[in-house]
Amino acid sequence: MSPKVRVLARFSLPLSPSCLLAGLLAVTGATLLVGPRPAQAQAGAKNRSPAAAEKLMAQGAAAITAKDFAAAQSALTEAYRAYQSPKILYHLGALRAAEQKSVEAQDLLRRFLADSTVEPGEPLRQEAQKLLGGLPAAEAGEVQIAAPRGAEVLVDGRIVGALPLPLPLLLASGPHQIAVQQGRWRAESQAKVKTARFL
Repeated sequence: MSPKVRVLARFSLPLSPSCLLAGLLAVTGATLLVGPRPAQAQAGAKNRSPAAAEKLMAQGAAAITAKDFAAAQSALTEAYRAYQSPKILYHLGALRAAEQKSVEAQDLLRRFLADSTVEPGEPLRQEAQKLLGGLPAAEAGEVQIAAPRGAEVLVDGRIVGALPLPLPLLLASGPHQIAVQQGRWRAESQAKVKTARFL
């Protein structure tokens, strides 16, 4: 029997950087389509380690500083596939902030800060709070993903974390392609995110 991903929905109050999640639990469920994982994604996940991830993360951070956003995205994606560290989510959030993609930056930074494996004294916490505090409010909704532990989550083709997520995804209002993959298993679907709603 193929694994399935459930999507839940609820209404919530308008979102802002300081007040992000309030609402009433409401309605539905949906199933995402299951298919094989792309071969290149499988190959990229092989023979990796924390040391490889650290090197790639440093390359990604340097590329952000140099405003080479494509190179930063590539290095940080490889780093996360090598080792699912929340510190890489911080750098992805910093990349989105540099690209002026405020909702994506808010999503990544707030989930980095909510991750229980990040030490309270971690210097990146202060940087994340500073970045998060400077981002403008934007129309967005939340998406909760239910799938196997450790599965990668991609939104619009970009890696945004691994399950379980410490908080739901925060996505800009509008259509998005959401995918979850682990090994040869992959589930994906189009989702329409509505302002101040929980999907």
